[in-house]
Amino acid sequence: MGCLTLPGMKQRTFFCLFLSFCFASPVSAEITIGVTASLQGAWAQLGVQIVRGAELAASEIHAEGGIAGEDIHLLIENSDEAESPKHLLSAYKSLRQRKVDIILGPTGSAGALALLPIIEREGVLVVSPSVGVQEGVCSSRGNFFNIQGGWEQATKHLMQSLQEKLQPRIAIVGAELPFEQAQAIAANNKLVELGHPPVQFELTGSAHDFRAEMAKVLSKNPNLIFLSLYNELGLAARQLRNLGFKGEIATIQVDESRLLDAQGALEGVYFSSLSEASQEFSKKYQARYGELPAYPADYAYDALHLIAEALRETKSRDPEKLKRFLEKRRVRGASGDFQFDACGHAQRSSKVVRLLNGKGQNQF
Repeated sequence: MGCLTLPGMKQRTFFCLFLSFCFASPVSAEITIGVTASLQGAWAQLGVQIVRGAELAASEIHAEGGIAGEDIHLLIENSDEAESPKHLLSAYKSLRQRKVDIILGPTGSAGALALLPIIEREGVLVVSPSVGVQEGVCSSRGNFFNIQGGWEQATKHLMQSLQEKLQPRIAIVGAELPFEQAQAIAANNKLVELGHPPVQFELTGSAHDFRAEMAKVLSKNPNLIFLSLYNELGLAARQLRNLGFKGEIATIQVDESRLLDAQGALEGVYFSSLSEASQEFSKKYQARYGELPAYPADYAYDALHLIAEALRETKSRDPEKLKRFLEKRRVRGASGDFQFDACGHAQRSSKVVRLLNGKGQNQF
């Protein structure tokens, strides 16, 4: 398998290249795929899962003989995107300086919005495992593909399901970051469409203290609050409960880091899910890493396998030819079934999940 190159690993990179030179006969070429993953900060868990999903796919591609005998070489750059896309742009620039024009990433929506005009101008093919918005992320040249798909339709489905089954008085608290804001607006628009507008709609720029916004919301006496937050979801849920809210909570996405931070405050939370990792993938992941996969490992796994399929079928590394293959592809992968729309977003059906005793259970 091609060696993984992480930041600061120049000695390892040299060693891998040395072994390839000394022992390969003839010297085997490699197909370099760049990976931008947020490996520190609030999104570190997401980045680790992206790298692991890609690693697992790369090892399988190697075992299958590679792409016409050539191995996949993952060139990994830490994009540290949780606070700002600026590190992503540096990671992208580093990959481009090394002539990489096929990239798995970015981790988040803000990064995709910042990167999109650059990849269109430079003709780079980018396949992301975890961008969550559709609004504004549309590649006119078709260079960007989003394996996960936008979350707006899932958020609307969540609002409709909650309204139909619970008839709640819903309030919305959202953040000003692109993904969170898009979901808050989608939720508000759906409730207005249903004839049950939220009793309160708040967008917050706060990073560590949501009590002022929560107090405004609680003054309207909702019995369900939709927290369109991700980075600070656990903290917001704790502060909401500490202010005495006893009603239901719904949100956009939940993962292990958010649950740990919430310290039990998210028990019973409702959220939408676009997919579940297949049992086959989960077994393979657990055998390699000693634990079950977390979001978005299965998306990254599917992304790399899809890139490999495009390389194999087109017999080309030309991003233009690869994208034309991907545009028409219907996929049945580890993350479920999907196909891309005209903007490059995977189209998936969603379901409502409730977290009970630390485990998601299907609802409605």
